[in-house]
Amino acid sequence: EPVEPLMANRTSVMIWPTQSVLLRNAGRVGNKPEGVWFAVHDLATGERLLRYSLPPTNDVNGTPPRPLLTDNDMVLTIEAGDLICLPVRGITDPENIQPHWRLPMGENTMEQVHLLGDGLLWLPEDGRNRIILVEIATGRTRYVLPEDKDAKPLLADQEVFSLGDDSHLSCWDLGLARLRWRTTQSYGNLLAVRGDSVFVFNENNQLVMLDRANGALRRLFGDWVTVEDAHVDRDRLCLHVRHEDRSQALVLIALPAGTIQWERRLPRGLEVHQLLLGPDTFGCKLGDAEQNDLLMLGNDGAIRQACALRPGEAVLATGGEALASGPDGLRVLPAALSANGAPLPCIEAVAGATLAEAATATLPKLHWQGVGKGAYALARLHGALLVFARVAADGDAVEVRLGDGDPLLELLGQALVFQARGAQLLPVPGGWQGIGTPLRLNAADQPSWLGVMRIEPPALRLAGAGLLVRGDSGGASDSGSGPWWLHQGWRPVIFGP
Repeated sequence: EPVEPLMANRTSVMIWPTQSVLLRNAGRVGNKPEGVWFAVHDLATGERLLRYSLPPTNDVNGTPPRPLLTDNDMVLTIEAGDLICLPVRGITDPENIQPHWRLPMGENTMEQVHLLGDGLLWLPEDGRNRIILVEIATGRTRYVLPEDKDAKPLLADQEVFSLGDDSHLSCWDLGLARLRWRTTQSYGNLLAVRGDSVFVFNENNQLVMLDRANGALRRLFGDWVTVEDAHVDRDRLCLHVRHEDRSQALVLIALPAGTIQWERRLPRGLEVHQLLLGPDTFGCKLGDAEQNDLLMLGNDGAIRQACALRPGEAVLATGGEALASGPDGLRVLPAALSANGAPLPCIEAVAGATLAEAATATLPKLHWQGVGKGAYALARLHGALLVFARVAADGDAVEVRLGDGDPLLELLGQALVFQARGAQLLPVPGGWQGIGTPLRLNAADQPSWLGVMRIEPPALRLAGAGLLVRGDSGGASDSGSGPWWLHQGWRPVIFGP
C-alpha cells in the first residue's frame, strides 16, 4: 500500500497512506493523503510500533488532520473533537490503545497546534482568543497567554515569541507572566530565537536579525533578493534563496551569530519543490517537469546524497539516508555517489581552410565515446571546441553536456543535442557559444547522422580550467546513474596532441 512519511525524530518515523493523483496544471504525479490511519515505525529496524485509525474527515477535497510526532515518542492527533496524546512505545494491548490524556479542541484545527520544545505544547483555547501552554507528558496547563489563536510561536528559555494575525512580533516573559515588548514593524515569518538574537522574515521575504532584548533591528541580510523557504534545527538556519539574476542557492547559517557557513548554487532550469532537513544534513527535492531528484548536503557543504526520484515520490530526511515514498511503497534512497568515469581524450584537430576540411581530416584520429546507440568525440581547434556525434538511424538523440571541473554541481545546465535531422546548442546566459551552423559529414541519403558543431568557451572561463563531459542517449548515460547536474560521475577531459 502506498504510504508517505509525515515526521521523524531521532528514533522513529510516522507514516500514513496516500493515493497517487495527477497534479492539475503540473503534468506530473503527486501524492494525496488518504488519512485513514497512521503508523509509527522504529527507524533502526523498521518494526511497527503503533498503528492507529483516524476518524473520517468531513472535507471531501481537503487534507486529513496531520498527527504530530514528539521528540519523546508520543503522537498528538484529533479524535471526537478532542486532542489526544498516544504512546508510541511500551504498548501492551495494540488493539486497545489508551490515550495518556485528552483536551477539548472545539473548532480549532491541528494547524493551530504547535510543538514548542521543552515538553510544551501551544494550544488555542476553544471560543476564546487566548493560548494555553500544555505540558505534553501530563496534559496539564502550565501557562495562559492572551494571544491570537492563529499566531505562530517559538519558545526560548522562559520566553515565548509569537507572530500574531497583525504580523507584529511579541515577546512574552513566562516567569513574570507579562508582555516584554511588541514590534510596530510587520514581519512575514518567525524563524528562530538563539542567544540574544531573533531571526525573522520582513515583508519582502528577506532575512532579518532582531535584538532579543527589545525587538530592534540589528541586521538585514541583503545578500539575496528573497528567501523562498527556511528550516531551523538547533544551531542551523537552512535557507533556499534567490539572487537578482533569478539563480537559486542553498545556504547554511550558524546560529546564534548569524554567520553564513556556506552557499551552494543550484543548477539553472531546475526548481526547488521541497526543503529537507535531517539531524546532520540539509538539502532539497528539485527538478523540472520531467524529472525530480534529491540533493542532500552535510553541515560542511559536501554532497552526501544525490539521486533520481521515481514519479510521485515524496521524501523525508532522517538520521541516516533519506526515505522516499510513492506508488511503489517506501524505500531507503541510495547514499553512494557515482565515481568519475574514465577520462575522455580531446585531440588537437587537423588545421584546414574550412570547418569541413578540418573535421574530415580529424575524423580518423578521434577517440569516440559510446552512449546508447550513438557516440560522441571532442577535438580542439584554435581555442574552440569541436564536438562530433554519431546518431543511429533507429537510435535516440545524443545529448552532450560540458561543465567546469569546479564546482561540484553543473550550474549552467547547458547541452548540445544531436539528432538524425541535425544538431543544436541549448543557449544559456554566460555559457558556450556556437560558431556557424552544425555540419553534416556523411551523405544526406544515409539514414544515420554524422556531424560536428564548433563552439567557443564562455568569455569568463579561465584558461586551463578543467573540463568535464557527460553523454546521454535513450535513458542511458556514460557517466553513472546520478543526476545530470552532479559532476561526480562526469568524465574529465584530457587535452593532448
